[in-house]
Amino acid sequence: MNEILLSVIIPVYNGGHYLSKLINSIIDKNKELIDKIEIILVNDGSTDDSLVYCKELAKKIKQIRFVTKENGGIASARNYGLKFATGTFITFCDQDDFVLRAYLPFIKLMLENKCDTLISDVTVCQDGQLKKQNRIVLDEICNSNAINSLVRFYIGGRKFPIKYPLQQEVNVPNSIWNCIFSSHIIEQNNIYFEAFVDYDDDWKFCVENVLHSKRVYLAKDSFYIWTINTASESHTPKYIPNLYEKRQCSIEWQTKILRDLNVPEEEIKINTNLQTKRSVIWGFYNSFILSYLKCRKETSEIIQRSNFDKIYSQCESVVDVLYIFLLTNHLFPIAYFVNKYFLKRRYH
Repeated sequence: MNEILLSVIIPVYNGGHYLSKLINSIIDKNKELIDKIEIILVNDGSTDDSLVYCKELAKKIKQIRFVTKENGGIASARNYGLKFATGTFITFCDQDDFVLRAYLPFIKLMLENKCDTLISDVTVCQDGQLKKQNRIVLDEICNSNAINSLVRFYIGGRKFPIKYPLQQEVNVPNSIWNCIFSSHIIEQNNIYFEAFVDYDDDWKFCVENVLHSKRVYLAKDSFYIWTINTASESHTPKYIPNLYEKRQCSIEWQTKILRDLNVPEEEIKINTNLQTKRSVIWGFYNSFILSYLKCRKETSEIIQRSNFDKIYSQCESVVDVLYIFLLTNHLFPIAYFVNKYFLKRRYH
């Protein structure tokens, strides 16, 4: 029996009709690796005919392992998939995306340079057009000092610029599917997906893998295509219960990581203020999805619980000041407009 070199984990929820394109791209691009790859489909309690699609694909393609579970969200599905993964390396795909290049050249880079994690650039597909994001423009290896800077960047973004003297200004893609991880790092450090917020699960998983890696490879080429599909479950606005509380848990986790890295308290405060503003922005946008009355009630509670005066003092622009003024005075329809077209894209 051949040793499995790579496990590809794919959560499936009401998206079985997307799978053929994704699976075909994996098979077609990885013919050299075909006997050393396993594709794990995790049916996360789909309510449509996705189960049928998964079973049919598993019958046709020997590389596919198919498992099913009750619905628990994408973090739960990925964790379930990890239980069945036997590959030396692990990567993830979303059901409506596809693979651009073979995995093997990237795995060889990891092996040759003794890297535990690889982070590649990302190619986006929107309206049928492919566009490389150019967030990583040079191939580069990060040692322990650079890894600490990468972690700070993951958490604080451009608030914490990468200070280690790399050859490039890195704007690391904050996603899971452009990464290849070493299974022994995941197992040894008990790394798993934990959804502080429904869309935040991959970010924490990436940070912990990078943090426990001895070396990280930054690859300028991309092997994965992220499809912006507004009809997909992952792009449909959904109400998230207790969003503000969940984001506060995330902020506490970030603060612990930053203190473990001996980040100055002043920088930690900057991150806390930034993330608190994000909590308020997303909390408001989230509650507005449900109803105007729910928005009014929840936003008022968030304002009471958060240190709004402090947030006010940390405003970076006139738009920030205007937005907080609108919220505190319950001018929610105007605040919604400002949030949607100015703030949400800037703080995301």
